[in-house]
Amino acid sequence: MGAKGGINFPRGVRDAHQAAQHLRTLPYVDSNRIGFVGFTWGGMVGLLSAAAAWRNALSAGSRFGAIMAFYPGCVEIRPANGRPYQVVNSDIDVPTLVLMGKQDFETPPDECTARLESVKANGGPVEWHLYPGAAHCWDCQNLNRFRKTDFSGTSVEYRYDGDVSKDSADRMFGFFEKALGRSR
Repeated sequence: MGAKGGINFPRGVRDAHQAAQHLRTLPYVDSNRIGFVGFTWGGMVGLLSAAAAWRNALSAGSRFGAIMAFYPGCVEIRPANGRPYQVVNSDIDVPTLVLMGKQDFETPPDECTARLESVKANGGPVEWHLYPGAAHCWDCQNLNRFRKTDFSGTSVEYRYDGDVSKDSADRMFGFFEKALGRSR
């Protein structure tokens, strides 16, 4: 999970917040209803974006009204130059929903749930849902049965699941409606 093409997690967080700031300048965008959705790496960027310290450190300005992370890795990042940091931080202050698959061996949910439980116990606005039979990339119909060795050397297989895909989309839209309010 190292930087590729100069894009690392801090850059991803800054870019995401700059995108939110830009969206707020558009006359057809309700500036109070801007949410973030990320998948795997993007989900990790979302979790970092939900933390107050990251926004403040990067002078990111505009914040999101809600964060949605699909099957993120909740790991410690160890940059070649710099201090290690966690993807899930204790100062999450933006409504955040994380969806994970129990059979996900690329970004195991156990790494997330303990950290999310700690954030929630301290009053953080986090929710999560675990799909018992779902693997990584359950919504990637075009990658059904795709096999690879991930960055840690683990053999993984993506398995598309239409029911989980529909349920996760329903949960996402329901979460955004609750966190951001109904669209007009």
